[in-house]
Amino acid sequence: LVPVLTDEGGGHPISDSNTILEILHERHGRIWPQDPELRLPVRISATLATGVMHATVQYFLESKRPSPSAEWLA
Repeated sequence: LVPVLTDEGGGHPISDSNTILEILHERHGRIWPQDPELRLPVRISATLATGVMHATVQYFLESKRPSPSAEWLA
């Protein structure tokens, strides 16, 4: 399952998790901590989690190729 945010005005659906969190925070202000010192490590963690997820998906897809890249599977 992929989270998708749709705009009430009929805009384009958004499927990037961090972008969805940003939009929800702008609209409702309850996603990220209000204190900048508390918000920084939370946003760093969200960015790191996104990177780990992308690398995991890429590794999985590469492992399913008929000729996997030795660089990825080393």
